[in-house]
Amino acid sequence: MSIDLEQFHAAFFEESFEALDGMESALLSLDVGSPDPESINTIFRVAHSIKGGAGMFGFNDVAGFTHVLETLLDELRSSRLQVTVELSDRLLESVDVMRAMLRFVQSQEPLDADRVATLQARLAEIGNESRQAKPKTSASSPSPPAAPAASAAAPGPCRPRRRPAPCDRPPPPAGCETPVPAAGFRAAPGIRSRTGTRRSPSPPARSTGG
Repeated sequence: MSIDLEQFHAAFFEESFEALDGMESALLSLDVGSPDPESINTIFRVAHSIKGGAGMFGFNDVAGFTHVLETLLDELRSSRLQVTVELSDRLLESVDVMRAMLRFVQSQEPLDADRVATLQARLAEIGNESRQAKPKTSASSPSPPAAPAASAAAPGPCRPRRRPAPCDRPPPPAGCETPVPAAGFRAAPGIRSRTGTRRSPSPPARSTGG
């Protein structure tokens, strides 16, 4: 069972004319150079809504014009396009053109087709100029210098140096110094005392024999 969409035409036209009044008010309050983001969103939603309804009902000319307008407004909403005096004037003119197109579809009122085509082409041109003005990465731009290659063999961890033994000759297994002789013990010939003085060997005892 097919649905007769013509029964919804009246509601579409009524809502579209009311939306265009709100769009016009938002455009008149738009500041050049520093527009209010909420005003931009309001303007975009109107164009988007009219484009969707016109496409659903088969009003292809209206849908085509509002599609170009919506694309331009998306650039403006994303801050990729700045509000200028000319852009503000073209957007206000778009409101008048959309009213005329809706009246033509609704009641066959006269429509200046040349004006519609000229404005639609200018809106598309402004959008293309905005997209072409975006900075692009140059293919011939010099690449950053490569980082120096790491050496084949990385140096190993530093080993702590061992402190030299305090003796002037290789240390004995039990320590460097000769143990201090006990009291009454005479050091053997050739062995140093703690003070480092070499003791002379004791002369042999004389015999007292006759």
